[in-house]
Amino acid sequence: MIGQFYTLSSLKQTGDISQKLFLGPYELTNKAIGIRRDILSVGNNITNAILSRNFTEYENSILEDLDNIDKKIDDLKNNPTTDEELISN
Repeated sequence: MIGQFYTLSSLKQTGDISQKLFLGPYELTNKAIGIRRDILSVGNNITNAILSRNFTEYENSILEDLDNIDKKIDDLKNNPTTDEELISN
């Protein structure tokens, strides 16, 4: 009975650790991919604004994407699992 209790306790700890290992990098990866998506969106909107010669039509979208980039970078900086060397440059 003691062995079964120990086994169940170990399984619960293993589940908690594996969840932390999965969720931490998963969240960081999603933020990094979100930054990439926002950068591409800014580039596309700038290109469209230049081609259409109507910058005001795309201005709000560009500003929103730039704000999203700033928020995601701040989230990465404040995450304790982020490698400092990746965001310091």
